[in-house]
Amino acid sequence: LFPYTTLFRSPPPIFALLSFFYDTLFLYDRQQPFFSLRKNRPMHHTNPSVLIVEDDPIFAEILKSSLHDWNYAAVITDDGEKAQEWINSTPFEIVLLDLMLPGKSGLEILEATANQPGSPEFIVMTVDQSVDTVVQAIKLGALDFLPKPLNFDYLEILLNRTLERRRQQLEAHFLRSQLLEKNTFEGMV
Repeated sequence: LFPYTTLFRSPPPIFALLSFFYDTLFLYDRQQPFFSLRKNRPMHHTNPSVLIVEDDPIFAEILKSSLHDWNYAAVITDDGEKAQEWINSTPFEIVLLDLMLPGKSGLEILEATANQPGSPEFIVMTVDQSVDTVVQAIKLGALDFLPKPLNFDYLEILLNRTLERRRQQLEAHFLRSQLLEKNTFEGMV
């Protein structure tokens, strides 16, 4: 059999029609798909939120694009002071934090917010890979450390694990509070 290119100068009309339906069904809006082909599951209205604190705008946009592809909602800031304001005012689940920033450093942000109740999980990214910096960041509350340049496959795995860990912690906290509430009412009877 001959390939269709020997008979047609362009693809048959059926391919154009199939392409149209594919785009309509699966990629309704290319900026916000309603179906995730990667995970084979419908998209939820609330994607996990990530704050990217990075002073390199090109790298920050690459990160944001990758996070969007992995169904995360991402916000970028390039300044330590602005990052602190975002963290205090918005319930992010994960913060990707560069340590070397204008304004407040990443370590100062960690010290101020990492161990507060309801604070997001922090993943530190930096070019400085000295053991002292890593140990200090972990002591201040960072969950993990990623050296630059980033391995994006590992980043995706780490984000998924971090999100699952956070959800398990919230569920355990909820169940403990329910158990305490139940035990309190039983003592009253």
